[in-house]
Amino acid sequence: MRNVLVTGANGFIGRALCERLMADGYQARGAARDAAQMMALPSGVEGAMVGNIGPETDWSEALDGIDGIV
Repeated sequence: MRNVLVTGANGFIGRALCERLMADGYQARGAARDAAQMMALPSGVEGAMVGNIGPETDWSEALDGIDGIV
């Protein structure tokens, strides 16, 4: 199974993208800024807390095992 990290997974397009990826056999992982965003991720989407996105953001845990990023 291919794993894709989706930034903006809680938004309109991000949610639709996650649903489509999962329907096509992908595992979707959503990048979230905080616990509230983690809880709001679409059903079936794995969460990865990255905090506020900026130059100092540590993406190492969120990118572990990821094949692609959207």
